[in-house]
Amino acid sequence: MTTCNALFTLVAETSIHAGASESEGAVDLPIQREKHSGWPCIYGSGVKGALRAKAKQQALADIKTLFGPEPKDDNASDFAGSLLVSDARLLLLPVRSLTGHYRWVCCPAILKRLERDLQRLGYESDSLAVDKLNANEVLRPDHKEGDRLYLEEYAFASAGPVPETVMQQLTKMLGEDYRTELQDKLAIISDDSFTHLCQAAIAVHAHIAIESNTKRVMNGALWHEESLSPDTVMYISLMAQRGRNGDMTAENVMAVVSDHLLAKPYLQVGGNETTGMGWFHIHPVGEGV
Repeated sequence: MTTCNALFTLVAETSIHAGASESEGAVDLPIQREKHSGWPCIYGSGVKGALRAKAKQQALADIKTLFGPEPKDDNASDFAGSLLVSDARLLLLPVRSLTGHYRWVCCPAILKRLERDLQRLGYESDSLAVDKLNANEVLRPDHKEGDRLYLEEYAFASAGPVPETVMQQLTKMLGEDYRTELQDKLAIISDDSFTHLCQAAIAVHAHIAIESNTKRVMNGALWHEESLSPDTVMYISLMAQRGRNGDMTAENVMAVVSDHLLAKPYLQVGGNETTGMGWFHIHPVGEGV
């Protein structure tokens, strides 16, 4: 086989700041977002850089085969790496709820895109289609007629249970250990309401710099920074190709990733590494093709 695909789910264990290139409004350091939807994402270049940094830490012998030469090397343009890395796409957004604990929120458009990604990568999946929802409606695994769910300051009327095919696929994405949490926390709302929460429910932190001698805030040293909250769920796809010299098959390349590079299932992505941010737990999803 000339290519080999694999899908991995990323569950944030700390806050995540993968920064965009320019400020937006009052936010000096916004997170990366898809231009057309406004949904948070992490560009594939950032994910690939984090994987390469992890490979360096492990002194992985096949690092050049996987990622290609360093940009500063004289032969940097001679060949590309054998590992192709996608953007990290949003799957479940944690949103605070006045109705008990926080909720994992998604929408029909997110689920439909996941279904397309699964088909493209050769994974078996039942339909993840969900009926169109009104702006104030929500689907919940624990649906009860007449119940209301509060997300941030917005009220949603329970419109029915989450389809079993969706529950099964999300359980495959996260692993059986998360089945109970999905049962307790999952909420599916309309595409428009979800897009609004992708703006309103993202944490914005104020930062300052302190003058060492006086212990006062430096003049002008105040900025605001967005970050994804812990428990945000995203996913990436990896495609392996045959090594540049034919010395490694696509299956060999993917085996190095799963058996060595990601043997310890944690990856640090984005900024503020020295303050403990950026940590994802990585979960492989079934068998790739």
